[in-house]
Amino acid sequence: MNSIIEYIEFAILINPLRRVFQNPEKILKEIGLRDAMHVIDLGCGPGYLTIPAAKIVGPSGRVYAVDINERYLRYVRKKMEQHGLDNIILLNTEAWRLDAIPPNTVDICLMFLSLHHFSKKRESIYEVIEKLKKGGTLVIYDTNYDVLAGHGTHLEEIQATALEAGFITTYLRRKLITYMLKLLKP
Repeated sequence: MNSIIEYIEFAILINPLRRVFQNPEKILKEIGLRDAMHVIDLGCGPGYLTIPAAKIVGPSGRVYAVDINERYLRYVRKKMEQHGLDNIILLNTEAWRLDAIPPNTVDICLMFLSLHHFSKKRESIYEVIEKLKKGGTLVIYDTNYDVLAGHGTHLEEIQATALEAGFITTYLRRKLITYMLKLLKP
């Protein structure tokens, strides 16, 4: 690890106590993930949602685990092997460069506490709409920029970009620190 901050961030992301507040199976079922779906976990980190998503979509489904951090992807590969999963495709790339994913093939794209890390947020949203099938969903769960002293995204800006890209907002939940935005590709 390159710094103590990266070490702390990694430890938080894989902490088993996180399940108490953010149960990954419950989250994935609430957003409608089911057998045989194709999913992008964009900014997957150490695979907190990737591994449970792969189990839910089963052998007929596919999960694209996308991150620019090779260390996270190595950790996901290790977890894949431990769980005997072969329906995950690891992609070491920027969120706005999803060339390895065919257009119009993905059912759900997850940006779970990752969008605020993307260097090109607007381009990433435009890239996702190209990969989603008609009726596909982009789910953004992120921290509110104004509440966490700049560590997050501006919901209104993200919504405006998504609408401009062609998405339709189907759900919005605001909490004190976070928000969840579900967007549909018509």
